[in-house]
Amino acid sequence: MMGENFDEKITLYIIAYNEEETIGRCISSFSGACDDVVVILDDRTTDRTEQIAWDLEARIYHFHWIDDFSAARNYALDRCLFPWRMFADADDVLDPGSVELVRQAVKYANENGIDSIIAHYYTSETGGIPLTDNAMARLTRTGTMRWEGKIHECQNYDRTKTMISNIEVWHRKPYSRNNNQRNIGTLEKAIPDCNPEELPRYTFYYARELMFGGRYREAIEWFDQYLPMSTWDAEKHRAMCDKAECYYMLGEKAEADHVLREAIAYRPQWPDPYVKRGIIAHELGRHDDCLSLFAQAQERMENVHPLFSQGGILPKLMEIYTDGKVIKV
Repeated sequence: MMGENFDEKITLYIIAYNEEETIGRCISSFSGACDDVVVILDDRTTDRTEQIAWDLEARIYHFHWIDDFSAARNYALDRCLFPWRMFADADDVLDPGSVELVRQAVKYANENGIDSIIAHYYTSETGGIPLTDNAMARLTRTGTMRWEGKIHECQNYDRTKTMISNIEVWHRKPYSRNNNQRNIGTLEKAIPDCNPEELPRYTFYYARELMFGGRYREAIEWFDQYLPMSTWDAEKHRAMCDKAECYYMLGEKAEADHVLREAIAYRPQWPDPYVKRGIIAHELGRHDDCLSLFAQAQERMENVHPLFSQGGILPKLMEIYTDGKVIKV
């Protein structure tokens, strides 16, 4: 259902660079919730992204890349037609059950003087079950928000006029796609000249980009630089889990487990490290520990998302990580 009143209409905006694998899926998933689509195309794009977006009736603008993601997103913001703007990465998907929730949230926001609407953002999952929720302001009213930061940009908006919704967006990057060299280059230019307030965040994301690029040993070194300077609980916990993942990918499972124990000690209420420790325990043949850790993950996940209490994540995890074998709980 499209917005019936002009003040409820929404423009979806996307910045894109060689996104032919996902841009169609993204636009199609949001199409029932939005009235207009703007795609800002990095001028270095060489694939069929533009044609696919054009076929789906998106408005397309070319942007000369200047190593600044905020500049690209703000360029998109300035080309939105309607009072509400909703952003997506080209590999994001709006959950089908959230299409109507978007409309309901905008209507409620208009009636209650709200300028920004926070949605769930699931950036990792196991068997269709979200493990990480990086909730953020997905919809904002015209003129109330700008993007800041050259990479892994942040939103600058009035937090006092914000509502939390049940809208769900999934980040589903295809395994065949790896654009992280662009991000690494941008960060390598930004870090030497950034101000002290930006340094922890840029250090964190540089470590992550190294990890995504398979440079695990270097990533561990940068996570070690980041952790003492971090003041953001959620990001610090994520860095611990990512550092453990680097050790895991290097085949150093004992060290990975040690770092995950540190993550649990730091924030015991978050489920991610219990899941990974359970996987490691299973791979090492410690099945009782595996079951115990998955059960602890289940307990914590039920406090994060209602889907976890609908039959539970434990059977799904056991099916995935025990090759379908039945293990008595």
